[in-house]
Amino acid sequence: MLPSLNLRGGANALSVDFDINTSDIDYDVDADLLNFPIMLDWYPFKKSGFRISAGALINKNEADIEASSQSSYTLDGTTYTAAQLGTLNGKVDFNEVAPYVGIGWGNALGKSTRWSFSCDFGVVFQGEANVDLSATGPIASDPTFQEDLAREKRELEEELEDYQYYPVIALGITYKF
Repeated sequence: MLPSLNLRGGANALSVDFDINTSDIDYDVDADLLNFPIMLDWYPFKKSGFRISAGALINKNEADIEASSQSSYTLDGTTYTAAQLGTLNGKVDFNEVAPYVGIGWGNALGKSTRWSFSCDFGVVFQGEANVDLSATGPIASDPTFQEDLAREKRELEEELEDYQYYPVIALGITYKF
């Protein structure tokens, strides 16, 4: 049974920018996706490259968010001017360890050929977004504003719920020396 198992690791990186909107506030999001997967592959059929994979990613996915320039901001029904609020900045991150499950094709250790190809299809569960949100303006320390900011933070976390799971499609090429 043991010859049908492989342990593998890797590194994945991607930077992407996009916009989201909550409470009529437009945010620019600069996301840096960085993770390091550790996978256990099981090959249920002899002489086949088909595999079922499970493992975890050391998850360094994070994003910087900044409210787009607006003349006013409405947080929880209260309108603040740009001069009062300053800049609305935030940081988003996820669980540091994220489970992975998937299927794939290819075995870098299987054949005696120098070149091999692989593909993976799976899903990562990185958990709910953790959002830190702050303002730089003179109203930033006001208790009423802090309550409104806390509600905005919760709305952002709800807006980012779709990102707690994300699909993985990976193609690989291996060369053995």
